[in-house]
Amino acid sequence: MRCGNIAIIGRPNVGKSTFLNCVLEHKLSITSRKPNTTRNAILGVYTRNDTQLLFMDTPGWQTAPKKLLNRHMNREVKDSLRDIDCVLMLADARGWRSEDDAVVSLFTNQENKKIILALNKVDLVRDKQTLLDLVDLLNNKYNLFNEYLFISAKKRIGIFELCNVLSQMCPRRAFSFDPETLTNRSERFLISELVREKLFRYLGEELPYETKVSIDNYKESKNLLHLDCSIWVERDGQKAIIIGKDGLSIKKIGTTARADIENLVGRKVYINLWVKVRKGWRDDLSFLEPVDLKG
Repeated sequence: MRCGNIAIIGRPNVGKSTFLNCVLEHKLSITSRKPNTTRNAILGVYTRNDTQLLFMDTPGWQTAPKKLLNRHMNREVKDSLRDIDCVLMLADARGWRSEDDAVVSLFTNQENKKIILALNKVDLVRDKQTLLDLVDLLNNKYNLFNEYLFISAKKRIGIFELCNVLSQMCPRRAFSFDPETLTNRSERFLISELVREKLFRYLGEELPYETKVSIDNYKESKNLLHLDCSIWVERDGQKAIIIGKDGLSIKKIGTTARADIENLVGRKVYINLWVKVRKGWRDDLSFLEPVDLKG
């Protein structure tokens, strides 16, 4: 048996959560086209035959965090680098940025750790020679990565090969989780994330970053799950935007979230969404998302 702890890190919007969902063949991490969608590190457990890969999906690294929430996200990234066997850095195959250099600086002192660079979104690169040129550039600049792989999480290109490479880098040890386990996050946490994903999908550019979702009531029966969820914002004007004219916006958010939640829990869901105002919640340590694990 092989079992390894793998931290997925990278700058915002390089496809870390899409990659994890692709590997697991299950929607575990929420995604959107907007950067910094992920706030909390999420463990995804990939088990195949005699190999178990424990992927930690992390928030995108913030180069200049201002709010306490953003500093909390950076702390999640740093914490994920503790007690790991391998670092899997994702970068956009279309070009290297200074933000990528900032990510590399996080693990340059990770002694005896295997470090893999996966260049994602290769399906969007027309001239494949540029990929080889980028590898040469990074090899000369850092001489740090054990392997370079070209993948597309969205198109499922190179994923099988990447998992094979990771499995060979993992130590021989017993599995940490039952083979049927998908994550150590609770169902409540995953539900709140699915609602938050819809805020990113349907709201403007800035507003989703100033929202938080909490589960106030979670009542389950054999065939029905009843949910009361609060969407927290910082200003009254934001509350009006989320509700929308005649309540159409919040209705759309609730309808689409319910479909994903039903797929997650495997039964019918009745969901109420409430929009509440709490000024400055992103700088309120007691109000930031707590660690929500099973057990």
